[in-house]
Amino acid sequence: MESSHPKRARTMFSLKTALLFILVASVLPMAIPPFASGANPSQGVLVLDYHGAINPVSDQYLKAGLQRARQENDLALIFRLDTPGGLSTSMRSMVKRIFASPLPVIVYVAPSGSRAASAGVFILYASSLAAMAPGTNVGSAHPVFLQGEHPDLVMARKLENDAAAYIQSLALKRGRNAQWAVEAVRKSVSIGAPEALKTGVIEILAPTLSSLLSQAEGKTVQTASGPVALHLRSAPVRSFPLSTGLKVLQVLSHPQIAYMLMILGFWGLVFELSQPGGVFPGVFGGICLAISAYAFQLFPFHWSGILLIILGLVFLLLEVKVPSYGVLTAGGLLSLILGGLVLGAGNPPDLQIPVSTVIVVAVVTTLFLSVLIRQAWKTFRLPHLTGPESIVGQTATTLTSLDPEGEVLFQGEHWRARSDEPLAPNTPVRLVHVDGLTLHVQRIK
Repeated sequence: MESSHPKRARTMFSLKTALLFILVASVLPMAIPPFASGANPSQGVLVLDYHGAINPVSDQYLKAGLQRARQENDLALIFRLDTPGGLSTSMRSMVKRIFASPLPVIVYVAPSGSRAASAGVFILYASSLAAMAPGTNVGSAHPVFLQGEHPDLVMARKLENDAAAYIQSLALKRGRNAQWAVEAVRKSVSIGAPEALKTGVIEILAPTLSSLLSQAEGKTVQTASGPVALHLRSAPVRSFPLSTGLKVLQVLSHPQIAYMLMILGFWGLVFELSQPGGVFPGVFGGICLAISAYAFQLFPFHWSGILLIILGLVFLLLEVKVPSYGVLTAGGLLSLILGGLVLGAGNPPDLQIPVSTVIVVAVVTTLFLSVLIRQAWKTFRLPHLTGPESIVGQTATTLTSLDPEGEVLFQGEHWRARSDEPLAPNTPVRLVHVDGLTLHVQRIK
């Protein structure tokens, strides 16, 4: 017993040493500042590329880019943009991030063929330095596109006045053409890159990124920390791509994907309810519905479209039990088509669901539900295949006289049987009832 104490002491010492090592390893990285951001600053330019609607994805992308640029001690951030517009809430959040940034944020509408429409106009006007590539355009900033809805005349005028005042304040703060900005909101005007440069909407017309950096050399811009002189001509350029998570969210944010996920979710739930026990269809359907519910928050949509889609599915379900001679099926198909079209109505083309997709999905859904539910209804009405009821109606042969009881041969086995009339041996009989282990039979006539 005494010899075990040294082993116990060594064990306790080992545990204490391990705990001390873990504690030092955990605290030491927090106590030492990062070497890259302090001792060896990058002094470069961080470039973000965003193509798509302005939504929470673009807002989070800009936020992550600004954080990375500050950590790496970059000289400026370039937000290369191509957008048809999007959500006003996300746009305003991005504008606030640009104004709150201590380093210059250059918004560059590029490459050729790109645009900064609707919400993109506000982001361009909020930038520290605005640039466009040849073959691009800017404009069409009416607030209806930003809201994705059709308000009444009074509310529409309020939204228009609010958007006009907002973009005018951005123009005055950055020293850009305020009159054209207001017309872009009120009259949805749009102009190309050369005219934007000529009218003072932007400061630089650059065909390439290197040209942009050269033309920005020596310019002084305003940031949250005050005026900053740009010296970017020889600065190293780094790309900051969308993270995998944001890429997934960007795909989900398209109305077409959200619409198809919602329909697939309904398919899965209906299949699970009509064919219980599969589990996977129900789980798959629930996940699809949950993802689509999140995706619908990433772009403007109309609740009336979702209600029409649900109504169409209800019509198709009722067709199985209600003899409407195809009226409910036609109504369900029409509701599905109208729901898909209404879902993104009033949005820019990039935020609408293609008509071809709506029609194909509606027709396939109608056929799928019609076949599936009718098959499930037929299965439900089939006789029981197990238990005593499964042998009722089948035939047997008497082995002894039944007066009123005896034995019969049924499926190669001897069974006790009972008959309401006397029966001789070797008489074919039909099973009419099962009472425990006794078969009630009657003569086959």
